[in-house]
Amino acid sequence: MTAAQFMANQAQSEYNSPMRERIQQGSQRIRRLTARLRFGLKQFIAAMRRGWQKLNSLDIPLSPIQWILLFYILLGIGYMTAAPVFEANDEIWHFGYLQHLRQTSSLPHQQPDSPEKTRYRQHGSQPPLYYALMALLTSPFPIDDADAYRRLNPHVIASQPDSFGNKNLVIPDRAQSMLTGTGLVVLIIRSLGLVMGAAAIAMIHKIAAYIAPHRPIVALVAAAVTAFNPMFIFVTASVNNDSLAMLLNAALVLLMLRMLRGRFNPRTTLAIGLLFGLTSITKLTSIVLWPALIGLALFVYYRTKDRRGLLQFLFSLFLFWGLIAAWWHIRSLQLYREPFGIITMANIAGPRAPGFALTDLFADYQQFRMSYWGLFGALNIQMTSLFYLLLDIMTLFSAIGCLLLILQLLAIRDLAYARYELRHLLLLLSILALLWLGLLYWSALAQSSPGRILFPLIAVISPILAVGFVETVWWIVFSLRPPNLEFVRAGDAVPKELLRDTMLWPLRFLGIAALLAPFTVIANQYAAPQPLTALPANARSVYAEFGDLALVGYERVNRRYAPGDRVRVKLYWEVLAQSQQDHSMLLSLMDDNRQEIGRYASYPGAGRLRTSQWQTGAIYPDEYIIAIDADTFGRYPLDLQVQWQDLKRGQPITAANAEGDPIEPVLLDVGAVVHLRAQPSSSGFAEIAAELQPNFDDVIRLQEFSIDADRNEIILNWKAESTPEENYTVFMHMLDENDSIAAQADMPPRLPTKYWRWSESYLTYHTFPPDFNMLEHTIIVGWYLNDGLSYPRAEYRIQTETEDELFLDSYTLPWDIAYQNFDLTEEPKPQETIAPNKNGPLETGDS
Repeated sequence: MTAAQFMANQAQSEYNSPMRERIQQGSQRIRRLTARLRFGLKQFIAAMRRGWQKLNSLDIPLSPIQWILLFYILLGIGYMTAAPVFEANDEIWHFGYLQHLRQTSSLPHQQPDSPEKTRYRQHGSQPPLYYALMALLTSPFPIDDADAYRRLNPHVIASQPDSFGNKNLVIPDRAQSMLTGTGLVVLIIRSLGLVMGAAAIAMIHKIAAYIAPHRPIVALVAAAVTAFNPMFIFVTASVNNDSLAMLLNAALVLLMLRMLRGRFNPRTTLAIGLLFGLTSITKLTSIVLWPALIGLALFVYYRTKDRRGLLQFLFSLFLFWGLIAAWWHIRSLQLYREPFGIITMANIAGPRAPGFALTDLFADYQQFRMSYWGLFGALNIQMTSLFYLLLDIMTLFSAIGCLLLILQLLAIRDLAYARYELRHLLLLLSILALLWLGLLYWSALAQSSPGRILFPLIAVISPILAVGFVETVWWIVFSLRPPNLEFVRAGDAVPKELLRDTMLWPLRFLGIAALLAPFTVIANQYAAPQPLTALPANARSVYAEFGDLALVGYERVNRRYAPGDRVRVKLYWEVLAQSQQDHSMLLSLMDDNRQEIGRYASYPGAGRLRTSQWQTGAIYPDEYIIAIDADTFGRYPLDLQVQWQDLKRGQPITAANAEGDPIEPVLLDVGAVVHLRAQPSSSGFAEIAAELQPNFDDVIRLQEFSIDADRNEIILNWKAESTPEENYTVFMHMLDENDSIAAQADMPPRLPTKYWRWSESYLTYHTFPPDFNMLEHTIIVGWYLNDGLSYPRAEYRIQTETEDELFLDSYTLPWDIAYQNFDLTEEPKPQETIAPNKNGPLETGDS
């Protein structure tokens, strides 16, 4: 080993020693933090276990279904308080219908061009029973302040659950309360919805017991799948006519199963007719029950030959429908030229474009199945993907289990109990098939078909899910633990206790998800950022005044982004004076040519703050995630342009610095955009031999160049050998015969060098003034740090020998290449020249 190598290794070891210590210290801190988290998690699990054991040891005289209803009510209170007024699914439009009834004592008349439709939107075409009932029950409480709650967020991002921010449909107001005025009325209606939801769950428990009388666990699973469905809780804990429709339809389906098992009964017949008339004036979903009721009557008549009972049933059905609901259908026919108002509703909700196909259904399936289990707010607040995946698996198991059960019942249909179970299951499946046909018709008319549109007949869906899922789990347990069938009856091949304990695990998962959703998913989407007293130490200080507030700092992740990536940035606003208006902000991602490649328009706080309610002197953190346009191409630095809009005047607010001088535009450095396929083409470049390619400090290599004599321009093609730590600028000097600078064409690369990566190529363009012919001078090229303090990083000399050998079409350049390396802290050393190229002149491509 030479002395130079020894000294170099010694210097490297001295450099690595503190680095190694820092790495070891960081590793120790990570290990300590991991140990603390592990200890805390163990303590939390132990505390939960002790609490559960203590709760389980209490002798509370409640049946399993009563426990489910109790947990449902407690969960419903959490959902009811987590969502602000009018933030539940379509709650603002359902309340608008109720408000119209209370203020005008008349039903809405749907007119798409009327501004009044903004109160109730497409729900103005709904039957009126729920709204009339809620208006009557809440009539003692005033709702004069309803319009103050209905200030819509103009930047809301609805029906896009993967979007960032602006989840709130209305603009929040700290002065509003749920204990007075409209807030109190909404709270009362939400509470009534919870009560109706609990009654529907009790009905669903009885329905499931009818279709699986020999497996009591099915009834509990059906009730739990309904009660712990986060979307079901969210809908029933809001102003929504689905609550009443679910209750009425559950009672109706239960009576249909009873009739299917016996004969025509006058009381059952009258009850079915009354319930059908009530549900017909509550929700349009009742349409699908018409053929099911007629088919049920014909089947019972076929089995009993009771003609009188059939006529009484049909007469009761049409009588109650005519007395209760027919007038509303006649009104719809007169106003909209259709008896149900479905087409009018779809046109207001948003008609689907012509050319509807089944492929459109597959495209909508993602949001459809999410909105059945949990897609909150304006269909823009989602749960974790694992939640939906596990419920998809459960739904698949249910479908398989239903098929297996039907095949088994068909195989033993000679037994009476098998025939009863098969009839009950087929009745529910036929109603479900009719419901899907109605959904298909609606999907052909309207753009959006959320899964909660199935909720009015959840009394059919939940028992089918439960009986199929239990059947599949039964077979799985039977396969894993097959009993000795010589001593066990086929029906007891899987003990009931083992089947029950196995079913508890997925129900616990669903219950935990329902418990966490209002606090971890819903509430924090509406919580406004809390003000700070000082700027955080990790924020970059800036200053730009926008009227009553000033941008005083920001945070960003300094990295490269690809087209379609999301840029996360946090702004810090200092309130200089109390604003009288609510101003809107526009954030634009800009390339280095001031072209917009992404934008985000919002009220501050991602829609959750109002400038008119900010505290004077406070600093508000304001975080955003802005997507880069997917069709963006090229490689360049990325800036964030910040603008404010005065919505009342319809004009931007001028930015100024601390001295009051205007700033235009306000740009913040947030990284760079690199399209990986935007590599420069080598066509038309003269390639430098590998052994002669200048290598700048083993970081950047010059591999090609191109000459444009007409424009007096040189284009250099650089290759990154590693990632530079700083942003360097290319200097290109033209020297005269005395080696003095005659002209220069310094130019930084379009993409700053600290964003370069290994093996990537970049071009720099250098044009000299037309007064100097670059073919008659020596050219010096290199890199330097443009801070006014540093010396050039390295320098390379390009010198022509004779101008006569240059040809503009296809030419060779007999250039000598000389170089000199410089350290950033040392004075330049004398120039040292490399011998000319021994392999002949460098050749260029066609110019």
